[in-house]
Amino acid sequence: MERRTAFWLVVLMILTAWENMAQAGKRLPVAAQIWLAGQWELCEFEGRPLIGVKCAVSRVDITNDGKPDILIDGDKLTCPDGRRFLCGASDCKLVVFINGRWRREFAQQGWEIEKISGINVLSLSVPGSFCDGDPTMPCVRYAFWDRKKGKFRFFTEQE
Repeated sequence: MERRTAFWLVVLMILTAWENMAQAGKRLPVAAQIWLAGQWELCEFEGRPLIGVKCAVSRVDITNDGKPDILIDGDKLTCPDGRRFLCGASDCKLVVFINGRWRREFAQQGWEIEKISGINVLSLSVPGSFCDGDPTMPCVRYAFWDRKKGKFRFFTEQE
């Protein structure tokens, strides 16, 4: 079977699996399902399934519009052999889908949602070089959704 056909079969399998599996009573948006299918294919290509999908997916209202957005933590997605292909030497990807569409990938060493001045803010622990500091010292970058511009904006604070 050629590679392209195999890829689309994997996409179909994941879409079917997600169709049958509800998280918090709701399905993942199609864009998130397709993105996960592509990640699964990286492991499946070698005959190994992706591990940690349920743990990696969070539903959080990061845009402060009352609707849950999808965050997928690359640190929690692994192949059975331990490869974490969404992580580099110093950080992992956090992928955000807003209103069912891919919006942003963030490099991070850890993250959480904080409420600051009444809005949900994404707090990202990153290497110090991301904050113009010492690369060996972590810092925190805060990302918030700017509704007017339709994108994330940052403000930074050293730890």
